[in-house]
Amino acid sequence: MIGWPRSSEAVIKLHPGQWVRPCGLVGLACIIASSRRYSEQEIIINHDDCESATYWERMGFWKALMLPGAPSAMAHHDANGRFSELEKVGDDNETDETVNRIISTLGLDEYSQEWKVVNHIIAESINNVCHHSDSFGYAAAQYYPKTDVVEISIGDYGIGLRQSLSRLYPLESDGEAILKALEPNVTSNPPHPGQKERRNRGVGLTTVYRLVQASQGKLRIWTGDALWEDTVISSQDRPWKGTILSIKVRRANLTLQFREIMRQIEKEILDRKRT
Repeated sequence: MIGWPRSSEAVIKLHPGQWVRPCGLVGLACIIASSRRYSEQEIIINHDDCESATYWERMGFWKALMLPGAPSAMAHHDANGRFSELEKVGDDNETDETVNRIISTLGLDEYSQEWKVVNHIIAESINNVCHHSDSFGYAAAQYYPKTDVVEISIGDYGIGLRQSLSRLYPLESDGEAILKALEPNVTSNPPHPGQKERRNRGVGLTTVYRLVQASQGKLRIWTGDALWEDTVISSQDRPWKGTILSIKVRRANLTLQFREIMRQIEKEILDRKRT
């Protein structure tokens, strides 16, 4: 719930028992960062009645947004393989540690070819989202042992896919923009200032979807008034200003078919590097 006591202040109240998943953390972080950037509002989060406020703290929400949060009442065990805290990510060469933390939640062998390929895919997805925002974004991931599900979310609150891709393609809707972004080679970008090399080679969203399919997971892409989920596009009453991804996979499904798809994708990445 959001209230507006005065024009220079925004108050967000967390309800009792209110839980949040990585997609929710990323989405709220994007909204708060955008509000600060364009309206210079002071953001206040009232978490007095929220029973899960310490979880928000452990997921790095307050730290990532430099907000006063709930005092931690839990032991800070090693997050490796369990979750990746909410972090601000930009279109540059400094996302490697964030990407490694996200991939660790998938339980892959760090020295395997699968790890290497997924690392490239997630890194490029982060760079693509930030490129299309003309800004920065946020990312977080969580492994849920009871259901064996990993949820990864990457998002921004920028210009959105349609406006970004309209620079090169005639697009009439946000849904059409999602379909275009899922095509191979569409999101290949030249290096930006500060980048050592071209990191985006057009294998971002389309290979994320192939990864999800191989692991029998789910992919959601929300931009503007369009939500894409497993090939189905629905219209949203409340548009999302930028782009937000939610990737869900089961660890147990990262098996033979997944490894075969990873080998195919690795070959495609190497072929593109040669061109």
